[in-house]
Amino acid sequence: MMRPDDPVQRRAIMVIVLLLTGASGIGLVLYLLPWAYTLIFVALVIPIMAFVRWRWGEAIDRWLLGG
Repeated sequence: MMRPDDPVQRRAIMVIVLLLTGASGIGLVLYLLPWAYTLIFVALVIPIMAFVRWRWGEAIDRWLLGG
C-alpha cells in the first residue's frame, strides 16, 4: 500500500491509527480493572483530557489541520 503524498492526509491517517490504538488500550484497561478502579480511572482521565483540550486545544487543532 502506498503512502499518501499529501501531508494533511498522512497526519489524518496517523491520528486515526493513534486514536484506534489508544481506544483499544483504554478498552483493555477498563475490561481488566474491577468496577471501582474503572470509575476512578475515568474520574481521573476526563478532567486531565479536558485540561489538555482547554490549554492546548488551538495548537492541537492547528497541528491536525496542517497549518
